[in-house]
Amino acid sequence: MAHVTMADELDQILGEGAVRAVYQPIIDLATSRTVGFEALARGPQGSELERPDRLFAAARAAGRLTELAGRAVPLRFAGRWTRTSGGPSACS
Repeated sequence: MAHVTMADELDQILGEGAVRAVYQPIIDLATSRTVGFEALARGPQGSELERPDRLFAAARAAGRLTELAGRAVPLRFAGRWTRTSGGPSACS
């Protein structure tokens, strides 16, 4: 079995569009209310590049940081705010 490098895994993640978003709430400290969510880029669950420090370090080392950033920016538009649910929900 061939050894899979971080660069190989990064190629696969970028090629498949497998960068995913997790949402972190933004809290108004004065009112303790959730006022929005920040989309944070992550690699696929269970992969070596799931953690953002590893994902962005691998992209930087491969000279593909701009490409990764281009994939990550649309993640903030992947969900929509719903007042009934109090948070983002997936858009189809």
